[in-house]
Formats: sequence, C-alpha cells, structure tokens
Amino acid sequence: MWSGTDPADALQRALDASPLVPRDGALGGWAAARVGGVDELDGQWGGRPEPVPLCLPPQVVRRRGTTVVPWRSHLLPEDVTVVDGIRVTVPVRTAFDLARRGSLLHAVTALDVLAR
Repeated sequence: MWSGTDPADALQRALDASPLVPRDGALGGWAAARVGGVDELDGQWGGRPEPVPLCLPPQVVRRRGTTVVPWRSHLLPEDVTVVDGIRVTVPVRTAFDLARRGSLLHAVTALDVLAR
C-alpha cells in the first residue's frame, strides 16, 4: 500500500484487496457495496474494521487473515460486474451475501442501508 493512503478508509482497504481477486472471483459484501458507491457500509462493525470479503471459487485456497476473508462461492456470470476495473458482486448478490453472514442485527442493518 502506498504510504500516503489511509489504511482505515474502507474504500482504500477494498481497493488494496482487489488485486487478490482471481479471474473467476469478486469482492463481496461490504467491500462490493463500498466500491459500488454505498458510503454507509464502511467496513466496520462495533467500531472495529471487518476483513475485506473475497468471493472465491471453492478450488482457490486463501487463508483467512485480519485484512481479508475468503467466502467460498460459486459465482455465475450474472453475479459479477466490473466497477472501475474491479470485479465486484452485483447489488442483489451483495445483499444476499450480507444477509446470510453474521448476526441478524448485522444483516438487517446492511440490507436497510442497501435498500436506501
């Protein structure tokens, strides 16, 4: 990461993780929403940064870390779009992934933000 960037900035964290996405994967969850322009999903929950979710095909091996988390996903071509050269999940797929991960409160909050 370039030293002049803010590592706490959600968009910057998503952009920094984007080179880790393989050709048949995509950024997912809050990172896909943030790259897509949803500023309210800032990659934090309870004041702590969440790892950047990478939707990866099952055969791709990547360890969970403090900065990225692999989500094993079979992505169909219609599940993915490209925003500014970055592969991200489409809004419906992003909403689906956010709704099925974490707590009910987390899911409802994320879906409410996406619906706006």
